[in-house]
Amino acid sequence: MLFRSLAAALAKDIGATPYMVLMAAFGALVHRYTHACDFLVATPVLNRGAGTENAIGYFGNTLVMRMKPEPRQTFRELLTQTRDSTIGALAHSRVDLEWLVRESNPDRRHGAERMTRVSFGMREPDGGGFSPPGVHCERAELRGHFSQLPLGLMIELDGPGRGAVVEAEYLVEV
Repeated sequence: MLFRSLAAALAKDIGATPYMVLMAAFGALVHRYTHACDFLVATPVLNRGAGTENAIGYFGNTLVMRMKPEPRQTFRELLTQTRDSTIGALAHSRVDLEWLVRESNPDRRHGAERMTRVSFGMREPDGGGFSPPGVHCERAELRGHFSQLPLGLMIELDGPGRGAVVEAEYLVEV
């Protein structure tokens, strides 16, 4: 797929990852349509550490990353900024979001009940998924009827030459 190879080449040139390229593109898109120059993006991360390899369950957390796109900024500059922000956030990925919200006590005037208004994530295809010996498992398409944030984007790369699945969730009334 041309897009995947271009994103990988740009990521390599900047010292970033394809995830960081897509996150920067998402930040540029949000900036383009909202003119916001400083916003927070919620992103899911897995926190499986040593000793959890045989455990069943979700070992995840939500990170909050600051995006600061500027009107005259080049995409390479935004990508460098996104790379640095992502590396910093991942270094603190075990910090609990609920604790962070409680400690930072964000301004909740004007109906802003959340610390973030947008979310972004990327995942690899699960292939065969979770299939322990002797157990048949298949992926179910489960979707909620309500979005938790005004805008959420999840990208799943389908493998070489096969494209991507993009899931967008949005609130109808914000």
